[in-house]
Amino acid sequence: MITKASTKIGKRVQLRFVIGLNIRDKEVLIGLIKYFKLNYENFKENKYIYYRENNNSVNLHIANFSQIINTIILFFEKYKILGI
Repeated sequence: MITKASTKIGKRVQLRFVIGLNIRDKEVLIGLIKYFKLNYENFKENKYIYYRENNNSVNLHIANFSQIINTIILFFEKYKILGI
């Protein structure tokens, strides 16, 4: 839940896809943006990738609903994650 003063109850819900990696793996996240073609022609690193200097991590955040539904979820439906 996100605090939002303009809503009646002061909260809103937003679907997000997030991957967090060590800062040294930043290129992996950039590769995912290219692979999923997430508006790469207008790519601005700060639009999708956020740095957390306190723990040397970098996160990929995708909050666009149609990108998550039409790209990310379709990918994981086709290529299942195998593991525990």
